This record gives sequence, structure tokens and C-alpha cells, in this order.
Amino acid sequence: ALQQSDLQFDSPYSNYSLNLDGSGAYINTNFTIPAWTEYSISLWFKYTGSGNPTNYKAVLGAGSSGGNTDNRAMIAFSGTKFYANMGTGTGAYWYDISSVSVTELFDGNWHHIALSVFETGQNLYIDGSLKYQYSYSNGSYLNPTTGFAGTSPYYINKFGSSGAGYLAQKIDELSFFDKKITDSEVLQIYNNGKPSD
Repeated sequence: ALQQSDLQFDSPYSNYSLNLDGSGAYINTNFTIPAWTEYSISLWFKYTGSGNPTNYKAVLGAGSSGGNTDNRAMIAFSGTKFYANMGTGTGAYWYDISSVSVTELFDGNWHHIALSVFETGQNLYIDGSLKYQYSYSNGSYLNPTTGFAGTSPYYINKFGSSGAGYLAQKIDELSFFDKKITDSEVLQIYNNGKPSD
């Protein structure tokens, strides 16, 4: 449900956010990643559950097969760890569910999350700062690829058209960029700005 938000922006940003209670509600964005070799995702996130999440939970996902092979980059968690993922498009996928603890995201406050995706890895930003640089040469299963179009649109509060992973959360200002946003651009977004192009 769309409701008045306690996350405040300067004009022209809206003071409303999506409120998802974790009981099965989700939103189909109807946006499927084109065949971009680089792209970025930016959003504001507020955890509204009690205690820390357990198991696999999604903020944003775009898988369609249930096997992750066609998944484009997602924003998700495995318990209190960030769940990084990228499909190869041809029967395999890369993932890392153990490298990065993100317990700071579950304190009930608003946090900015940005993920830059490129040919050799992904950069995770939390609250305007680089949190971790993922390399596709590390992790489980290798050789993911960018540059092929997704087969499912992105879903908010779901792993994609085939998976659940519901989480009690609020989401605001979801944006996709057709490039790898820089550290300074992430900081501009975090500080209530936007990249120059």
C-alpha cells in the first residue's frame, strides 16, 4: 500500500512510500532489464519486521525459472547477509551469500541501497558508501554475464515471477540506470540529489 512516509526529500520528490507487510504482497514493476552490459539500481529501504530476517528474503528480484540461471542482479538477503546473484543465461549462475553482513539495514530506520552491475562484478553501496566489491571470479558457480536481456520483470518484495521471499519493508524512490553509477553519483543520490545525466 502507498502511505505517507517518514522519509523526507526536498521537492520534487514524493513523501509517500510502498508499505509491504511481508505476508505475500508484492509489486510487479513491469520493467525487464534490456541487454545492458552495465546498469545500476538505487532505492530507499526500511525494514519493518520484528527481529532480524531469516532465510531468503527479497527486496527486488527478476528471476523467472526458479533456478536463478536467468536472474539479473537482485537486492536480497540470506538472513542478515546480502544475497548477491547473477545468472549466466545459459544454465548456471553466480552467487555470494556469505561475504557481506548487512545487519545495519534491520534497525527500523531508512537506508539507501545502491547496486552497480558490470561485466566483472557488482558494487554494493549502503547509505552512500561503498560496502563491498563483488567479483564474479569469487563465489559459488562462475561465469555470469551481463549484456543479455532479462526474461522476467523486476518484482518488489519477491524474487521474481517464480519465487516468493516476502519481507516486511517499506520501499521508496526505486530507480534503474543504464550505466554503472560512480561513487560520487551514489553519494549525490544519498544526499538527496541525482546523477547529472
